[in-house]
Amino acid sequence: MEKNKTGKYLKYAIGEIVLVVIGILIALSINNWNSKRIENTEEQNVLINLKKDFQLNKENLESVLSDNEKYLKSDLEILNFGRNKSSIKPEAEFSMLLNDLTALSEFFPTNNSLDNLQNSSSISLIKSQELMNKLSSWKPYVESLKDKENKTLEWEISGVDFVIKNGSWLNVDEASNFKIKI
Repeated sequence: MEKNKTGKYLKYAIGEIVLVVIGILIALSINNWNSKRIENTEEQNVLINLKKDFQLNKENLESVLSDNEKYLKSDLEILNFGRNKSSIKPEAEFSMLLNDLTALSEFFPTNNSLDNLQNSSSISLIKSQELMNKLSSWKPYVESLKDKENKTLEWEISGVDFVIKNGSWLNVDEASNFKIKI
């Protein structure tokens, strides 16, 4: 072998190696870019589904709050029904108020997307730490609300039982020995 040709082959081999390395680096770069694009698309889908669930929860909660405000208004009207004996309302109006008392609504949140995320370990797709923290505190918060809601339902049943036993709202504040525990 001639000295000149060995140098040429060496340069050629080094050039080929450099080209192969550059090709590999470009392929890895494209693969990483594609993986990140797929992750971003999956994250967007997860966020869209979560948004839908929480929008539905918001609508349901607003409906429950509206119903419960009506309940509270009827409750207060019934409590004040007999205080001024000269302004006793007709029985039909009183019956309507009592019917409103049975309208206490419960909140049943939709957690499908959140449950799916937690069960599939896909929650790691969400990049925002603040959102992750809020999502992780959602269920304990709802459980706390459900406990308060259950206590309210118990108080409602106790109030109805009181009226059934004592027969009149007119004397409720005189005859009551309720102790409300919060």
